[in-house]
Amino acid sequence: MTDEEKFVIFPAGELHCAVPATCVTELTLPSEVYRFPHTSREILGVILRRGKVIPLYDLAGLLKLPEFAPTQYHLIAVHHTAEGTELAAIPVSGKCDLVTTDVLPAKSLAQGVVGELIWESRTYELLDLDKLISAGSTE
Repeated sequence: MTDEEKFVIFPAGELHCAVPATCVTELTLPSEVYRFPHTSREILGVILRRGKVIPLYDLAGLLKLPEFAPTQYHLIAVHHTAEGTELAAIPVSGKCDLVTTDVLPAKSLAQGVVGELIWESRTYELLDLDKLISAGSTE
């Protein structure tokens, strides 16, 4: 990543998160979540969007945190896998913004947190969704 680029910032419960804007394809209102029996806390189910089945990942589960506030939006992003690219969705619990700012080193040791952003006096955890989702699927 360059020192200064565009990011989508958003709340996820008490946590303030950011992802590179280049990986975000859209932000949608929550749609019906199709749930399947499983034991993974990292995935909530799937959603249907534009004729595609998209896994809906639980950010709280991926980060090993308590459950977040209710979902207001689904952030849909490109997720890179060994087989190629696919779409992935994560729940967002409030307003999102597009910002341009510098990336600082990560203070968090959580898997998938790769840096920090400071925007309007608030710190945002910069997430690498590829690392976060891959780490969650290997446990």
